[in-house]
Amino acid sequence: QMERVKADMMKSYESSKAAELARMASAHKKDMEQMKHDMLVEANDAMKIETDRLVRAHEAAMEKLRADLTAQAAAETLRVQTESNRQLAVVVERETQQLKHIHSQEMARLKEDMISMANLSESEKMTALEAAHNAEMERRKSQM
Repeated sequence: QMERVKADMMKSYESSKAAELARMASAHKKDMEQMKHDMLVEANDAMKIETDRLVRAHEAAMEKLRADLTAQAAAETLRVQTESNRQLAVVVERETQQLKHIHSQEMARLKEDMISMANLSESEKMTALEAAHNAEMERRKSQM
């Protein structure tokens, strides 16, 4: 009978142990599922925080790049305008000098033409005056 009691106790112990193991396995499985869920939530939260941080960093980098490119474009525009103005000033100066030279030549030619015309006019007047004088002299000779 002792063997039977011992066997019953062993059965009861085994049954109790199996139930305890089943309960522990179920609790472990439940704990693991909860831990998995908590880790996924934490990972999602961490990913959202990191994504937000990366988006802000990207936006800041893009804004800095935009500002740098705008500054470079403005500097390049100013450089091109300055060079263009310098080249234009050179062209204007060259054209101005050419026009002054042409004007000077035209003024000299005009002066020569006017002097020539004045000389011709004076020469014609002198010829006419000489002819009148000679005519007057002839008339007076003939009156004498």
